Amino acid sequence: MPSATTILQFAVLGCLVGSVYALMGVGLSLLYGVSRILNFAHGTIFALGAYAYYYMASTLFTPWLALLLVVPLGFLIGSIVYWLLLTPVTGGHLQRPNDYMIVITIALAVVIEKGIILALGAEVLRPPSLVNGSVAFAGLEIAMDRIVGFVGAGVLVGLLALAVRFSAI
Repeated sequence: MPSATTILQFAVLGCLVGSVYALMGVGLSLLYGVSRILNFAHGTIFALGAYAYYYMASTLFTPWLALLLVVPLGFLIGSIVYWLLLTPVTGGHLQRPNDYMIVITIALAVVIEKGIILALGAEVLRPPSLVNGSVAFAGLEIAMDRIVGFVGAGVLVGLLALAVRFSAI
């Protein structure tokens, strides 16, 4: 049976990593709620951005600069996907555009995923940390970059909630 410390470690790390997944889920929910686009490629586009961050932060730039460059890059990729692949489907001439959007985004997800595996392999890559160091909490050592990710995800979810609440979306 695992010790109490091991269980606590898994719980804390699960919450920290889960906050980033929650941010992705909020983005997907917002995308569907506002534009009625069910994008099954959402996660793989996120992964593409993560690999771009890894490459930029490992070879070209500092981690913070790489993060600032990857966010607009992700927006650009999402916009290109929308305009090239989804706009023709939502033009009003098809009887069931949602079915076509689902097929297109699933196919795109498969293409991106297999392209990443072919280009970079399937091993886990760890980029340089945004913030070095760790914090001791209840006998655990928690990496500062995980805490920054948790706080950043919370702030972004809060800002998105405010934007939806006080806008005409």
